[in-house]
Amino acid sequence: MANCTTIAQGMQFWGTHGFFPEENKFGAKFVVDVTAESDETGKCENDDYSTGVSYLTLYNAAKKVVTTEQHKMVQRVAQRIADEIFNESDAVEKVTVTVKKPFVPIGGMLEYTGCTITRTGKGAASDGNAVPYTGINPLESSYAD
Repeated sequence: MANCTTIAQGMQFWGTHGFFPEENKFGAKFVVDVTAESDETGKCENDDYSTGVSYLTLYNAAKKVVTTEQHKMVQRVAQRIADEIFNESDAVEKVTVTVKKPFVPIGGMLEYTGCTITRTGKGAASDGNAVPYTGINPLESSYAD
């Protein structure tokens, strides 16, 4: 049973994700936050690094997906990070991944766009339910105005 939340917040990477070819060519900064819930009794009681999940696992999963893969949607990036975490750690019971894209070609100013997904257990690693922060749809004609 999960009794601890391990956090890796504000991880910054350069990636080539995006809907437009220019985003795939030139890339942009992505900011990733991950929380993973697991049973950390061993670490709490015995100071045992070999049990539970490490924040390094969270960092490496985010870095791998953002810097070596290419996806059109941040929802897919978040999903792939969750998949990597579940693949690397049997201890993780629930993971929440937020992917923020601070610089987006939308013709206006904003702090960032992005999404947050939450997955529970290995069986939920690819259920595809991403919740976006923004309602911007790059496929709508009003997007190009």
